[in-house]
Amino acid sequence: MAAVTMLLGLGLASQAVAGSPWLTGAALQQQLAKQINVTWSENRLRRALEGLSRTQEVAVVLDRRVDPGQRIDLSLTDTPIETVFQTIAQHCRLGVARLGPVVYLGPPEAALRLDVLLARCEEMVRHLPPAAARKFRQANRMAWPELAEPRKLLAELARENGLEIEGLERVPYDLWPAADLPPMPLVERLTLIAVQFDLTFEVDADGRRLTLQPIADIACDQRRFTLRSIPQDFSDASGTAARPAPLIPLVSRAAGSRTVSSRPAWEASLRRVSKSASTTPHETPAEVGQVRIDRLVVQEKLLGPVLRQLAERLNLEMHIDRQAIADAGISLDQRVSAKVENGTVDDVFRALLKSTGLTFRRSDRVVEIRPAK
Repeated sequence: MAAVTMLLGLGLASQAVAGSPWLTGAALQQQLAKQINVTWSENRLRRALEGLSRTQEVAVVLDRRVDPGQRIDLSLTDTPIETVFQTIAQHCRLGVARLGPVVYLGPPEAALRLDVLLARCEEMVRHLPPAAARKFRQANRMAWPELAEPRKLLAELARENGLEIEGLERVPYDLWPAADLPPMPLVERLTLIAVQFDLTFEVDADGRRLTLQPIADIACDQRRFTLRSIPQDFSDASGTAARPAPLIPLVSRAAGSRTVSSRPAWEASLRRVSKSASTTPHETPAEVGQVRIDRLVVQEKLLGPVLRQLAERLNLEMHIDRQAIADAGISLDQRVSAKVENGTVDDVFRALLKSTGLTFRRSDRVVEIRPAK
């Protein structure tokens, strides 16, 4: 069986435009200290973060494993933006960390390990030949359109930098919302994508090949790294982490640092994905019935475009009886919301078409959409 994770309709923006207004460096640090007022009542997490991100010019990434539709009630007065992110994380039982110019919110254990993973990768880069090391330190913007496949994003990052990449089969098929992020070194861009699958990467000695590996498979050594984000419950004495705190303060390298062991006391929770024997990392399973949707989230998106995107991504032949639908007084421009976890393709269509007045019939890859009555 093949597992698929799909996140539809959650994009920050369409394809990135030149001169996106993200703050970086000292300007970002000053902005995070700026005090603002926030009042959210029954707001969706994704929408709340989008608004905060755009109005404050702070790039934000919400981990793929976080439910973007969960509701958040929050009222803060004269609160530093940095503290606002921390409060959001605490409210949603998430962790928060800085990855260069990006604020990351995700599972607490992922936020906790982010600095150690990045420090470890930077340590590898320091031992590469100068020309190879420059590739990993070169800062470039990263952007992708709606429904981008992270596996392809990783492959494209490698290709653009003249690198070979192995282990892409470890990245399950997934569709991501659009993103537009500020310039980041290649090592940070790779880490930002890989960590959301409980993966990191190894670089060979000449800096020409990347290998994706489960975090759990990485042998932790006793070298010591300087962390940008300091978990509250790191032990000064032993240098090891106690139970991950639900809230990780944002502490910049300039504001302060602490050196801890690279051996964290967490256990990786690598998502196990069963695969069809005939499926390669770049193929859709031969039988639609074999596909399992690990997670799909659609929020207030037009039905017609969502159906087209599903057909494209799952390689389906979609037949929509538009005349019958129009005669029934039903519009394909109605907005739909749906959430499916560990379901089939049929479960996806049932969730999308619920309360729309439409139904479907599927025969392998051929799907017909018509009025329910």
